[in-house]
Amino acid sequence: MSAEAFSDKTPLASGQVHYPGQLADEFRIPLERALREGLGRAELPLSDPEEPHWDEILDILDESLEPWDEEGRLRRSRDLLQRILDSLPLEVFWKDGGSHYLGANRRFLAEAGLESPAELLGLSDFDLPWRERAEKCRDEDYRLMHQGLGRLETEEMRQGADGDRRWFRKVKEPVRDAGGEPLGVIGYCQEITGAREEADAEAGPARPGALGRLLLAGGGHALREGLRRGAEEAGCVVDWAPDAPAVKAALRFGLFDLVLADGDDNRLDALTLCRELGPGAPPFLVLSARPAVDVAALCREAGASELLPKPLEPAQLRRVLDRWLGESESLPA
Repeated sequence: MSAEAFSDKTPLASGQVHYPGQLADEFRIPLERALREGLGRAELPLSDPEEPHWDEILDILDESLEPWDEEGRLRRSRDLLQRILDSLPLEVFWKDGGSHYLGANRRFLAEAGLESPAELLGLSDFDLPWRERAEKCRDEDYRLMHQGLGRLETEEMRQGADGDRRWFRKVKEPVRDAGGEPLGVIGYCQEITGAREEADAEAGPARPGALGRLLLAGGGHALREGLRRGAEEAGCVVDWAPDAPAVKAALRFGLFDLVLADGDDNRLDALTLCRELGPGAPPFLVLSARPAVDVAALCREAGASELLPKPLEPAQLRRVLDRWLGESESLPA
């Protein structure tokens, strides 16, 4: 990786990173093999060349860098790391504590429409082709770094720099220093468009739960039944909580991906509830029949993810669910 892509605060460049033992095998093992193949088996005195152990490879790398001075070791280590990551059949990326990108491999840069890690440095998901999912990505990063979530695995449809939309399996984990303090997030994506399309073709119509789990909060019978039918047709599992205590109880175990609350229901008091839930909760969307100019600022101040008009037409609901949960199987023309 070029020197421009690193700063003194870059965790992967400064040696501050502590990788816990639970780092995903599906990431670590391909990385080990890529390292072995990239350097050549003859150059690595491994006890088992076919299945090298991660710690053993790191020890060998440390020994290989000993003859270099500190600056030379760091530069050689950076270049070696970039070559290894570029050889993986995955998109690999890492971010700082503010969800800004610090680096990535060649596959990720191509998907983002960039040519070098230096172009990516400091950008966020709001600056990349999949900006419609940026709010969700930032929420995921926060939960990983500050809510004790050790690993997050999702499947999502994403638009690349070429304008095509593809399915990816995404895995992210927090990166912490030796004291356990969060430094950022590391993740990887693997395209699964072909496998997903085959599975969807075999499954037929949208499956309950295929899109995610939606919690409806408050609202009268007519409103929530209309929302429930539309969400279930899109592939959501839907539940309802009548008031704030019920919403908090439903969210306690982390089983819901999205909350859709009636902002005009006085029993619920959606904005107060949103403040109390805090940033670790799932995305919180507010429905209101009041003019947006009157409630938009209040929603932003409360931390709501989006303000939606009431009534919400079925086609609008589909678009909202796609934006926050992923692409549904059948969209209206």
